[in-house]
Amino acid sequence: MHIPELEGNMGPGDVAAKIRQVQHRGYDRFETKHRRKDGQLYDVEIVVQYMEDDNGRLFVFSNDISQRKKSEEMIDVLSQTWQLAQKAANIGYWSYNIKGREPVWSEQMFPILGFDPDKGVPDYERFIESLHPDDRINFDDAFQAAQSGVSYNIEARRILPDGSMSWFNSQGFPRHGNDGTVFEVFGTLQDITERKNA
Repeated sequence: MHIPELEGNMGPGDVAAKIRQVQHRGYDRFETKHRRKDGQLYDVEIVVQYMEDDNGRLFVFSNDISQRKKSEEMIDVLSQTWQLAQKAANIGYWSYNIKGREPVWSEQMFPILGFDPDKGVPDYERFIESLHPDDRINFDDAFQAAQSGVSYNIEARRILPDGSMSWFNSQGFPRHGNDGTVFEVFGTLQDITERKNA
């Protein structure tokens, strides 16, 4: 089969333009779709090298990436499902890299705790300061213990930017490296204000 017959995404003009681009740059790597003899399309990764000699040859390597694409699509579906589940349950998840002191939050953490996602994840000190004064020490003690390998399950109050107060439940779990030391703490945080106020 010739390239225009094989190519499933680009028309003859696009193929010709791509060849000219490769001749100019000398190399390219891209993803596209190819057509099997039965007409079925499948995903491929193309690596092409141009050798400038008397014939001006193109060396083309094609790799079927259909399975990888299916896996990526499944991960996207699972991620979207997980996001919907978080919103329905009003729950978020987080992680904290101990060495880098780097917190990571899921999207749902921000509305639960009243932080602006456009400003990024607050550092731990700012988060602690947002808690009710009576809950700061207990929460910090539990979080520090998790960094030493002790899981926790704790309830605390958060003072929201408008001055109102909300309740949340947070569970934290240590993650150990190959040497047995804790390198990360991760967990969930759920808004329980409605239950507390019932």
